[in-house]
Amino acid sequence: MPVGVTTTGATTADGRRLRFLHNWSWAESTVVVAVGHVLDEAGHMAGAELRLGTWDVRVLVDQRSQ
Repeated sequence: MPVGVTTTGATTADGRRLRFLHNWSWAESTVVVAVGHVLDEAGHMAGAELRLGTWDVRVLVDQRSQ
């Protein structure tokens, strides 16, 4: 994980796994998505790069749990 980026997870009531990515810095960061995720109706395959802007947050839904 890049410096300043943290990740946490949760499970929804219907069993879907969520992943929260936070960039706590003034520098943009890029992270590699570990498993396939859906974000804002766009898919991200495992191994895809996801850009996080400064002080950005992204909520991902694990495709394996859908």
